[in-house]
Amino acid sequence: MIHVLHAFIDESEHKDKYFTLTVLIVEDENLLRLEQELDALLADYAETTGCVNIDAELHGYDMMQQKRDWDGVPIRIARSIYLRALGTINMLASAMFVEPIDRHEQAKKYRNAYNPRTVAIGYILERVNEYASKRNEIAKCYLDDHYTAPEGRKEFIEYKAKGTFGYRSSKLANIEEMEFYDSRSERGLQAADLCCYVYQRRLNVKVGNPKMLATQEKMWGAIENIVKSGRQRIWP
Repeated sequence: MIHVLHAFIDESEHKDKYFTLTVLIVEDENLLRLEQELDALLADYAETTGCVNIDAELHGYDMMQQKRDWDGVPIRIARSIYLRALGTINMLASAMFVEPIDRHEQAKKYRNAYNPRTVAIGYILERVNEYASKRNEIAKCYLDDHYTAPEGRKEFIEYKAKGTFGYRSSKLANIEEMEFYDSRSERGLQAADLCCYVYQRRLNVKVGNPKMLATQEKMWGAIENIVKSGRQRIWP
């Protein structure tokens, strides 16, 4: 019997420097539990604090900057929820792969640089395909249904027909489909966002408030298992 892997892909940009795609891979048998545990986490804090929305979106930037659903939530509570969520993800996900594109280095190396998102999505799908292939499994990929969705659908069809970008081109035989959802309704996409935000912050913010930097390292350490099971590479 062929098992199904669920691959949740999140993107992040840092000014004009990095474009980053992160994929969080979850085994089929762990997906429902991941969703339930994250729901239960918010329900617990909603009941005990009175300031957390039980339906809040777990979104890294919003949580740490106290925006949108997290406006008015004390930062110590948001950090506590974030860390506990990362611990749950580390326990129930299988691996995390990150493919950042350094736009500055790309421009130096190539006269006509390719669109960083096009390059990154090809690389991240290759990582998913390789992971699934080694385990004789099939993967389903999920992305946020925002302004890049039409382009993403088109790229996926083209990759399946002609192969991915680069000299180690792949037709992604072990990826069954790529689906797009509103991240507010998908805890898996939210989990990928939490991991992507931690990686992106650690990559870009190396000086500043010691307490803040210590929190970044603590968050990174909270996902140690899935970091080691995957790979994080900056291109080129």
